[in-house]
Amino acid sequence: TLIQTSVREDKAIKAAIGCPPKMPTLDFVRGLSQSEDKDRVLTALEGYELKAAENAKPAPGAEAVARYLVKKDLHLAIVSYGCRTSVHKMLDKLSFIRQSDFSVILGREDLLVSSSVKDPVQLAAEKMELPLDRVLSVAGDQTFIRNAQKNGATTVVIDPSAPAENNTIEGHLHISRLEKLIPI
Repeated sequence: TLIQTSVREDKAIKAAIGCPPKMPTLDFVRGLSQSEDKDRVLTALEGYELKAAENAKPAPGAEAVARYLVKKDLHLAIVSYGCRTSVHKMLDKLSFIRQSDFSVILGREDLLVSSSVKDPVQLAAEKMELPLDRVLSVAGDQTFIRNAQKNGATTVVIDPSAPAENNTIEGHLHISRLEKLIPI
């Protein structure tokens, strides 16, 4: 959420690895039965992600929100369907926040080795030793948000096309810009 992402780029990556457009890539990878297929897909994904990390730019409002959250001394986590290396590379490109500001950083590798198919936010909450009802999950991915909410987290959807600020749709708060998190 701190980094700008391109929906068009995500669609192209999914097409390149054979992932159905509406399926999360993590679910697609988990569903691959042949280890050669899984290795091929993971290698391709990592290549795309590392290239994207080189061109990473902060999302609008990311700096103000990051500084505010760090100042509040909150437990922060990153949960990404991307590889851990790309997450670290993207964080290194942000001058306003450090990796050490996060209590937990989870990448795809962490989510794939999880002994159960837990909601990623649930896994992060466990690692931070926080109950899910004390977690605020912020993302643009509706599936990610629905799963977090189903498991008890408070959820905020970031959607630049959101018609009204702080509008609640399907139980999720919708905002159009990241800095709208500050008063929440």
